[in-house]
Amino acid sequence: MLIQVAVLLAAIVPGATNNRILVLGPKAKTASEDVRLAAVAALATNLEKQRLVSRRLQDGNLVDLSGKKLLRDPIGVQLRSLLQAGCEGAVCGETLRRAFSALGGVARVRIKPLGEKGGLVTVWIRGLRADGAFAARKERSMVLPVLDLMSVSQAVTEMSQGLHKYKPRVDGAPSTMVVPEVGEAKKAEAPKGLTGLAPWKVVADADRKSMQAELEKQQAEEAARVAKIEAEKQAALEKLRKAEEANAAELAAKAEADAKKRKADEQKRIDDWKKGGLAGEVGLSFGPSLVNQNGEVGSAGNAVSLVAQLRLPLGTPGIRLGVGVSGGSLPAHTVTGEDGGEEAWIRLTHLDENSADPTRADQPGEQFWYKYEYIRFIQLDGRLDVQFGAAPVGAYVGGFMGLNLSHGTVHNLQFETNENGDAIAGTGTPRRDPSESFTWPSLQYGGGVGLWVQAPKVPITLTLGYKRYMVSLSGLRTMSRPVGEGQSEDRVFSAQMAREILGADITYRF
Repeated sequence: MLIQVAVLLAAIVPGATNNRILVLGPKAKTASEDVRLAAVAALATNLEKQRLVSRRLQDGNLVDLSGKKLLRDPIGVQLRSLLQAGCEGAVCGETLRRAFSALGGVARVRIKPLGEKGGLVTVWIRGLRADGAFAARKERSMVLPVLDLMSVSQAVTEMSQGLHKYKPRVDGAPSTMVVPEVGEAKKAEAPKGLTGLAPWKVVADADRKSMQAELEKQQAEEAARVAKIEAEKQAALEKLRKAEEANAAELAAKAEADAKKRKADEQKRIDDWKKGGLAGEVGLSFGPSLVNQNGEVGSAGNAVSLVAQLRLPLGTPGIRLGVGVSGGSLPAHTVTGEDGGEEAWIRLTHLDENSADPTRADQPGEQFWYKYEYIRFIQLDGRLDVQFGAAPVGAYVGGFMGLNLSHGTVHNLQFETNENGDAIAGTGTPRRDPSESFTWPSLQYGGGVGLWVQAPKVPITLTLGYKRYMVSLSGLRTMSRPVGEGQSEDRVFSAQMAREILGADITYRF
């Protein structure tokens, strides 16, 4: 429609008879919607301030200032029918002009864009009656450098100030509601008066159908928009799903390839190990131990040692001979001493302790003990390794021999005896001062068995096994005794000691 905004107002002007002015806005193509609405609002507001209008056309319904709808007002019905029918052509121009004349007058804003130079804004009023006559057109124009909301609103307010009091222009253009005749046929068909207007029910039905059509159109557009958004979302989700599937497939293929490569490398390493070639290990051995001294078994501390071995192939796949060296410390078998401290003792024996010769036999309850502080050893190791199948798991059996070094002192103790002549434990007292502290070297030997497993990704071997260390203490000469005629000789002491260790070896393969 050519009419974008229609505002109908009515007021009582001193000396006038029910004057009403219909405010019309500029056409749609002459300016933006906010500028057009601002122009119409400024013109209507200014006319209200001048008390030229008191009624307005809102949403197609004639309302008064209190907001009460006047749907059955004859003028409102006629005007609404004319405007919604688009009656501004030659056919109903006369009818529309008469309707405006009956209302009292028409005020309008025109905007003519001038390109980059801004635009021409015109405000005019026509048909306002003060004495019952149809008044001529009164018009004002202003050139604006910019057609924006504020500039147009201020210009319309300024030009419409007292517009109804201006004198009509002599050379003013005719009203836009009056158009030239278009021919006899059209003129004959033109309705006379308001008899050709549609009744209110027809207009209402047309309005309802138009609104329903517009609602259906909006619903269809909204459904199309929602469907488009949903389709775009589904497409994005499908794209994301395909990308995730491709990434998962790529990662799975890479993981499978890495697993195959690791398996091949490990198999190659195992095959190389089984085929031969010199290899070796170096690492740490540790574990708790049991002590067997003179037939008495007890618990001790932990044995710790460093081990190093070379593995030599024997020509048969999976079987190797290992030779190496190890060294460390063995735990002491401690008991609680008289002062509450932990002490390590070994019972010593000598050849003639039970001799029938009174000059050589010991006194009843007399015993000799070796109190040691630590035990160190170094030895040569040998072992035979057997691998189980292709897996890096195997077993070993081995033996060793080396030097055992213990450091301590020899004590001569006198124990109380029972009726059988046996010494009573815990009653020993020194008979003489202990010997000077010394290091007692002795032979150490033993063997062990166990299982080993190699880590798949790092060159580390874990071995779990049982080892038994045997120590023969002998050849110690000390604690002299008289043998007659002012002569004396040293006793020759000996002892046996064993260590049983359940431990683990952690070694680095090279």
